[in-house]
Amino acid sequence: GMNENGVIFNSNPSLWKVIRPFFNRALSGPGLIQTTEHCFKSTERFLAKLSDVTDQLGNVNVLKLMRLIVFDTSNNLFLRIPTDENEIVLKIQKYFEAWETLILKPDIFFKFSWLYKKYEKSANDLKQVVEILIEQKRQELSTSDKLEEHLDFASELIFAQNHGVLTAENVNQSIIEMLVAAPDTMSITLYFMLTLIAQHPKTEEMILDEIHAVVGDREVQSSDIPNLKVLENFIYESMRYQPVVGLVMRKALEDDVIDGYYVKKGTNIILNIGRMHKVEFFPKPNEFSLENFEKTVPQRYFQPFGFGARACAGKYIA
Repeated sequence: GMNENGVIFNSNPSLWKVIRPFFNRALSGPGLIQTTEHCFKSTERFLAKLSDVTDQLGNVNVLKLMRLIVFDTSNNLFLRIPTDENEIVLKIQKYFEAWETLILKPDIFFKFSWLYKKYEKSANDLKQVVEILIEQKRQELSTSDKLEEHLDFASELIFAQNHGVLTAENVNQSIIEMLVAAPDTMSITLYFMLTLIAQHPKTEEMILDEIHAVVGDREVQSSDIPNLKVLENFIYESMRYQPVVGLVMRKALEDDVIDGYYVKKGTNIILNIGRMHKVEFFPKPNEFSLENFEKTVPQRYFQPFGFGARACAGKYIA
């Protein structure tokens, strides 16, 4: 179960503290530097096969395209095992549909297996196919004469298991989370951004003018990113106006008092990020406008990746 493995819903603080550093290392340093190159290559690869996500009327399934690109990028960064992206992306979609359906169900729902059986199957289908990929990775590592200079995420976890630091369940769930997180949240974020660009042609024109001025006809590089200020403001405003994750959940580990309210140990605390991002600090809080990020925004007003120790580990690489 996810409550004792991975990092997303791991409710064992001691184990979470052991696993989280593996995510932090993979999502920073060399991995962060390589991301732009892998994103570019994956985007080129799937744009060349655009017909695969285009129906008979010429309509492109943009969300599926984003999921394919993002999953391929994640695989190249964190697992590096050839796979059928279409099969995996479909299973990821069903996995999150099951997750979203079950996460807020009352306990009584799970007393009747016929209610949740199909959702359980979707979760197990993804686990099984990823476990096959992980086993291929294990075999590759065991027969390799030379290791790469920078170990990928999966390799580090497998070696940690070999040394008794992690269990096979820890490794498998962590790799599943790393592979599926971006195709779920990142792909939807990109989809929202493309929708907003289509709805705001003047913003699109400003972004294109800046890209042409900074990048020109060559391939984009990591060093270009600090100079793309309009694009940066657009990304921030997109995440503020249309957050892909509208809630942040925490659990009280001790009895506490928050702003005068008594909070009992074990209480689930849910913060409405979507509402927090529409406060009067922003010039146009209820509109999509790049003016909202013309000046520096204090962190307390803009937290698209959550906050604290359990903030999204991938916030820098995203």
